Amino acid sequence: MKTESTSLGVATELDATNFPEWRDRILAFEGDSAAIEPRTYPGYPRWPLLRVGPRLWPSLDRSLMRRRSASTFSAGMPSKRALSRLLRLAHGIYADRARGPVPSAGGMQSLELYLVSFEQSWLPSGAYHFDRAGNYLSQIVSSANRDEWIARKATAL
Repeated sequence: MKTESTSLGVATELDATNFPEWRDRILAFEGDSAAIEPRTYPGYPRWPLLRVGPRLWPSLDRSLMRRRSASTFSAGMPSKRALSRLLRLAHGIYADRARGPVPSAGGMQSLELYLVSFEQSWLPSGAYHFDRAGNYLSQIVSSANRDEWIARKATAL
């Protein structure tokens, strides 16, 4: 294998000197089942989502060719069915070792999804974490005020 150096002097490709270390780290990770468990928030209030199945979709080519960006977005919360479908099919777990449709580098980490609801709807206002394994939302912050969140973000920058 060829080694290329960056301006920082760090190899950008694996070579004979660093490959064994990377291989051993990947194998150790794959052997540690606890490292693969998705994040969960036990003890927090939970809102179960609907168990939805895939719909019969048109071909990917046809869907992509017909796809258009929306010029306006709704400020309202999606229905429970729509949000359940989106979260479950786009980010749920469908295979062993907590694997689902979201790619990650070497399958060594997973993307965690959080949702903030500012308005009361079928879901109380607050901040939520999507539990991929349990298919529910854990409420990790009990209320959310849009103006307060904007002010916090402005002071954090």
